[in-house]
Amino acid sequence: MKCNTALQAAVWGDNERTVQLLLKYNADPNASRDGCKTALEIAALKGNGSICQRLLEASAVPNPDCKVQL
Repeated sequence: MKCNTALQAAVWGDNERTVQLLLKYNADPNASRDGCKTALEIAALKGNGSICQRLLEASAVPNPDCKVQL
């Protein structure tokens, strides 16, 4: 999967420490370009509940059009 942001890449790699650090330094949890999935959608697709929780706590907005059950 091609990721456009460092946060998306960290989520794709299941790297929770990096996700936490990026969010601490104000990475946008809702960023998505070129039709790519948001970090929250990627975490949900991968089944990573702890990263989903971190993203939601950082104000990630679930996409109502996403077919992934959170």
